[in-house]
Amino acid sequence: MGKDVPEWERLVDMSAYAWRNRLDAPRAGEVGCYLSHLKAMETFLRTDAPWCVILEDDVEVLPACGEVLRALAERNDWDLVKLFNFHSGLPVKKRALAGGHHLVVHLTRTTSSAAYVVNRRAAETLLQSMRPITEQVDHALDRPWQTGLRVRGIRPMPVVLAPVAATTSTIGYQDKRRAVRSAKR
Repeated sequence: MGKDVPEWERLVDMSAYAWRNRLDAPRAGEVGCYLSHLKAMETFLRTDAPWCVILEDDVEVLPACGEVLRALAERNDWDLVKLFNFHSGLPVKKRALAGGHHLVVHLTRTTSSAAYVVNRRAAETLLQSMRPITEQVDHALDRPWQTGLRVRGIRPMPVVLAPVAATTSTIGYQDKRRAVRSAKR
């Protein structure tokens, strides 16, 4: 999908994007990344599975992750669970999972779309709420006040960024883009 998205600008609400991000527009690679998350959710909903794990290509899944996911699936007390995130989010433990891991509620926003679990309710809700594109995918996933989803996290995190992720990106962050000059808020 990536940079070859035809007429990708039509998928973005440029005015809302500029207001939320203080930038004129997303990069084509950001739109491609965003669309790949939507496609993963659409593909998941064509199955009978109750939930799925969505991973970006720059993560390392730690050995405990399988056991953590099995414990997570024992209860229906979440809609989207971040397996990795930036920022602490001020986590509050909800329940023990496996191997010293806990399901947590974050009191503040966290970012990252690198690794997360969605159930069917979350995928259906996000496919509606994430169109048109108005912000980066990791921010669009983290709007529980808007979507009504039970967004959770895992501590300690069972997924980390792969060592190469710190030095490479195909999204195009090295490209220059103009910041919106006028105050939008």
